[in-house]
Amino acid sequence: MSAPIRAGDAVLVRWSYGDPPVHREETWTVAYADHESGKLAPAGWPDCEVDLSTCELVRSATDEQHEAHVKLWADRVDQRDRRTRHVERLYPEAWAKAGAK
Repeated sequence: MSAPIRAGDAVLVRWSYGDPPVHREETWTVAYADHESGKLAPAGWPDCEVDLSTCELVRSATDEQHEAHVKLWADRVDQRDRRTRHVERLYPEAWAKAGAK
């Protein structure tokens, strides 16, 4: 069994929109994966959430990469980004190692 998706991992995201449906897929770096709510947010643009069920793990981050990714969010100047709050809540050990305030 593989480890759950977490911050810093890369996932393939599939979704559809429009009528008739347009099907898309992209690879995203994960800002956070909230397994309780079933939602995942990308680290980049767009600032959004998708269902974890639409995501397939492509590459697992090492523990060092995961911690470095969490530190990027902890060091953000704009703390109003909702993703920062989710990263802090979901990855408290890595957040503490980042020396976040």
